[in-house]
Amino acid sequence: MDHDSYDYKIAHDDFDPDSIYPEIITLGNQLSEILTNHLTSPQEAAIDDFILQTLARMVLPADTSAVLRSRREIIQHAKAAAFMIDQLCIHNQSLSEAIILETHQILTHKIDAIDGTRTWQEYSGTYRTYEVSAGFHAFPAPCLVPSLMKALIREFESDLNEAIKTLLILLHLPRNISITL
Repeated sequence: MDHDSYDYKIAHDDFDPDSIYPEIITLGNQLSEILTNHLTSPQEAAIDDFILQTLARMVLPADTSAVLRSRREIIQHAKAAAFMIDQLCIHNQSLSEAIILETHQILTHKIDAIDGTRTWQEYSGTYRTYEVSAGFHAFPAPCLVPSLMKALIREFESDLNEAIKTLLILLHLPRNISITL
């Protein structure tokens, strides 16, 4: 490629970007000072929202709401994972329906159904009350979900106990040692 393909005009002919560089740095530092030391919480929130909206338009100009939804979903996934780790690993709780439903509530917080039929307040942290399918596959009827969740938790606990026994055997430890997870 020839060098001319990269030439473009952003100012007058005698414009020298190097001459304004120090001024740009000074203005950037002043803006940074204002943004970090002189804003109220509502002003910070407004600036964060403005930056998020601007970045969303740059990445996906046609559908800002999809970008914002994706951002919220990512944040809520991280919060839900942190909650599960806190409950199961740090506080040594057993997996339960209550923990699963609380995790679901965190995961779906402020995320309405994609089809627009339900707000997050209607389904967040609860078992579904409507039929669901994916392609030709129909998922269990809503009335079966609570009992299936109980069975899933029992199966998980059984698998976990078997894994612990296997670990004890591999480590050559007595099987009567109690390991609390």
